[in-house]
Amino acid sequence: MEPIKVLVADGDDAAREGLCLMLEDSSHTVAEACSSTQALHLVATFQPQVVLVDTHLPDMGGFEVTRQIKARWPAVKVIILTVFDQYLDEALAAGADGYLLKGGTAQELQAAIQCVLAEASQTSSASATGKEVVHGEREPDLGA
Repeated sequence: MEPIKVLVADGDDAAREGLCLMLEDSSHTVAEACSSTQALHLVATFQPQVVLVDTHLPDMGGFEVTRQIKARWPAVKVIILTVFDQYLDEALAAGADGYLLKGGTAQELQAAIQCVLAEASQTSSASATGKEVVHGEREPDLGA
């Protein structure tokens, strides 16, 4: 099996480097971006299969860079990364294929990547620890 090309776009150096180390340990081919502008440039040149995007990415923010990636390269899978759990609706509205809370394990990160590559229309949990991976469309809450 060929390595998966993953772009990690996060303005926080320590977070970005940690994610890259986890991915490289899983034999992925990894590129990193510290800004939205750099992320868009690397999507065009590196041609990743998956982009991990922090919500607070410098320049234009994670949601806007996600919209631009999905508009220009619709086949590229985007997973929004955040330490906050309140951005799910905004992430899905921007076109994200997945949503992952930071602080998870390498196995959870790997599961999220495999999940968005496998199918893009269901919700699943990456682990029993509460680290949520969501991808695709979310059913409306009719009970509200």
